[in-house]
Amino acid sequence: MSYSDYLAQARQDALTQQSAYESKRKQQLKKVLSDLEATTSKMNDATRKSYDAAVQATRQQTQSLYDRNAIREAVSRKTVAEQMANLGLSDSGLNRSQLTAVSTARSHADAKAATAEQQAIHALQQELFTALADNEKWLGGQKADAEQAAESDIQKQLAALTAQASDNAAATYKAEVSSSAGAGGGSTYSTDDLIQYIKLLGMNDQYVGTYFYPHYMELVYALRKRLLG
Repeated sequence: MSYSDYLAQARQDALTQQSAYESKRKQQLKKVLSDLEATTSKMNDATRKSYDAAVQATRQQTQSLYDRNAIREAVSRKTVAEQMANLGLSDSGLNRSQLTAVSTARSHADAKAATAEQQAIHALQQELFTALADNEKWLGGQKADAEQAAESDIQKQLAALTAQASDNAAATYKAEVSSSAGAGGGSTYSTDDLIQYIKLLGMNDQYVGTYFYPHYMELVYALRKRLLG
């Protein structure tokens, strides 16, 4: 087999490993994204629960103001009635005018309380919308980070496997050729194989200068003899 054959086989093995890794990593990502969705859902539920409690407290406070206004009206009506009775003016225009003023004061007080309630609830709604938007923004950021991390891991794994495939192919090819050369079989390889292997060895002076030097020279001699006849 030539170096190209070994490299093609090693790369195919690397692609198989990469496919398995990608599948596993994407399943992990899917779990992470699902957990993030669940966490955000809980955050939103807690936010809405807090909003509902605040609205309820606001309405209870408003109701307390209504009750207080009702009591004040009743007390005022009683006071006016007693005063008018003492003056013998129970059926007078003054009595009716003062009672009307008491009712108007009650209406104004209730309207003021209602307006305050509406403003308070509106502010709470804005806070709710902001909080929910922040939750979704957080979710989007977390999902983007998780997806980016997964893609980065996949690309790093691919690069590592690709490099390892080249190393494995070179090591296998070197072992086979050096073994054959050591047994005097350098001439059994094609000219292209000899050129490829010599180039591989020539890329690393450490290999040429130490362990593979005798095989390197034998292959160079075999190539020279092949080319020069």
